Amino acid sequence: MDILKNIYQHPSLSENKLRVIFNNFKNVAIVFLLIISVKGNSQINTKYIEIRNSWDSCFVEIENKTNKNLILFLNLRKSEYKISSKKLQIIDDFYAPYSQINTSNYNDCMKISETKIKYIQNKYNLSHDDAVNFLFKINSVVVIPKNKKRIIGFKMFNYFEYEKNHFPDDEYFLSTKIRFKNPIFKFPKQYLDSLSKKHQIIDEINLPITKIDINKFYSKINIDSIIENSNVSSDENCNLVFKRK
Repeated sequence: MDILKNIYQHPSLSENKLRVIFNNFKNVAIVFLLIISVKGNSQINTKYIEIRNSWDSCFVEIENKTNKNLILFLNLRKSEYKISSKKLQIIDDFYAPYSQINTSNYNDCMKISETKIKYIQNKYNLSHDDAVNFLFKINSVVVIPKNKKRIIGFKMFNYFEYEKNHFPDDEYFLSTKIRFKNPIFKFPKQYLDSLSKKHQIIDEINLPITKIDINKFYSKINIDSIIENSNVSSDENCNLVFKRK
């Protein structure tokens, strides 16, 4: 800042020269920030291990090259994805599995005891609903130790009935960003402060653009038949589980 101040006070520099100097200084600063950003992002590598289809779970690998354990919360996730061919974009969609579920549903799935809820209420000064919501979010925690890799499987996409879609013969590519942070939900500060001492929280990951078989991705599945021939229940994270009768 002192350098800039001295430049502006210099009597022999015209206004145009000052503007050029300032713009050059600004460009250098932007490049420097971009270098820092790229360096930081390069410490977390991600890739698809298996893309099954839009109905099933897919598997990703996250490699942690930072000096802290990485942590993410699957029950906060939202997938934003695009599918494009060389000629056109056919899908621009998102998948947020828990956007329509309230705290009553969480409690039904997890079978949380009132004793535990009250303990969390008192510890973090939360309302009953906020305590249930908090317990549901931390129930999905995934930790990737420093200098380690971890493969995680979870549902990322919306299913579209194959009969309602016609995809021309072409090469198709999938672009995916997954956010693990909901701007509405706030963790208690005490919890975050304790967590951040040993962990770095992942807010989002970008997966590399990947070529897919569009007809396998939107494979023909008779959902009505699956439901009819299965016992349907929910797991501890409120995901539907189909077990053949």
